Amino acid sequence: MATMDNAATDLLATGVPGLDDILGGGLRRGACALLEGVPGAGKTTLGTQFIHHGITACDEPGLIFSFEEFPHEIFRDARAFGWDLDALERQDKLRVVGTSPDVFSRETMQPGGLFDQLMEEILPRRVLVDSISLMAHVTRDPQELRELVYGLRNCFRRLGLTAMMTKEVASADPEVIPFEEYVADAVIRLSYRLIPESGDRLREVEVTKSRTQAHVSGRHLLEIGPNGLTVYPAPRAGVLGAPAPHAPLGTEPVTSGCRGLDHMLRGGLLPGSLTIVAGSTGVGKTVLGLQFLHAGARQGQRGLLISLEQTADDLRRATASLGLPLEHLQPGGAISVFQGGSMQEPVGMTIARIARAVKEVRPQRLVLDAISTLDRRPGDRLQVRADLVALLDMLRASGATCLVCDETPGIIGGFAVTGGALVSAMADNIVAMRYVELASAMRRALSVLKARCVDHDKEIREYVIGQGGVELKDKFRVATGLLTGAPVRADVDGYF
Repeated sequence: MATMDNAATDLLATGVPGLDDILGGGLRRGACALLEGVPGAGKTTLGTQFIHHGITACDEPGLIFSFEEFPHEIFRDARAFGWDLDALERQDKLRVVGTSPDVFSRETMQPGGLFDQLMEEILPRRVLVDSISLMAHVTRDPQELRELVYGLRNCFRRLGLTAMMTKEVASADPEVIPFEEYVADAVIRLSYRLIPESGDRLREVEVTKSRTQAHVSGRHLLEIGPNGLTVYPAPRAGVLGAPAPHAPLGTEPVTSGCRGLDHMLRGGLLPGSLTIVAGSTGVGKTVLGLQFLHAGARQGQRGLLISLEQTADDLRRATASLGLPLEHLQPGGAISVFQGGSMQEPVGMTIARIARAVKEVRPQRLVLDAISTLDRRPGDRLQVRADLVALLDMLRASGATCLVCDETPGIIGGFAVTGGALVSAMADNIVAMRYVELASAMRRALSVLKARCVDHDKEIREYVIGQGGVELKDKFRVATGLLTGAPVRADVDGYF
């Protein structure tokens, strides 16, 4: 029996970002994978990407047999993704063969036929057959058809080829199990799903079988972009991952960038902690987040700003108006900026891209602005909330000290943290920033509602926003009921 290390080295990368994560590391060497799905789901593109990656990244020559397209059409489609298959053919690293199912089974695969010649010419290690659905034209006998597909798989297995075979399905009904799924070592199903709220269709991928390998079940988002296919593992699947902390987490508090808030937290934020900063629009949450990142940059710490609402130019203008060092936000500066997708982008896709940004930057400080933006995206509410919890889990696992902004509805009055009690329980600290009306004027109030393991300041303090960002003042005069947004005069006069 192979050891775990040997098993890991026996896996081949598919070349599709995210797909190997849900396959458990990649395809087993010598396996035969079935790519099935409705027309237009991306099966041929996935198979071609698998072949191209094998040649260019793994030095594994490849074969493509197509029953539906001529080679020049395959070359044309591949160029749209930046894959120069023509050049790879000229270098004897690839052969693309356009043929019919009957010629393929009668001549190509016979001993001494074209397949054997190609094996001698380029010594291929990967092969794509697109699509075995058309082999039904060779025979109408189900038993003979099964024997043809079995024979094809056994041939590839005998020669040590890692293969992908595509197959069209009449519907995306997961209860329909064609016989080819029993033949294949792995089954990857591609499908569409309609989002009722927006009317958009999402591409999804699901691994329904992976012989001898543990895979991640469930449906995962699939995108066809300028560089080919990308899979975005579902956040709730637990495969987002995060880099190990860059250094052991210390116990000395780190500054929030606001001296008054540090005082309320008895010194600052604990390293690796997660703080939710909740408040209505315009109350200063982003400003506090910028202060926090710039304070870290001054200490030589890498920062990551995940901005789901504002552009990089908006953030630079805000930084300049606050008198914070602009160079920290410039390309190559200490603070990296991740721009979120549109409001129509699925939550899972955005979260998967955030996870990749965290892995690349490995920040010591991180600001997410704002988690409520994700909560407003289209999608099943239970699924969205589960994805948000997975996102916070990933941020905590990264080891970065995190500020998560949360826009609460309404300008004044009661508010609740996005995600409810579960998200609140995950936070180490909760800071509320509020508008209050006093003497016919709008003022701002800050309070620390929660600070894990710290006897934090319980007072409600006024703050102003100016040069340098948020600045805390003393507690409010002669007023109570501030958190309701409708304060009334108290019986005690003066400051405390």
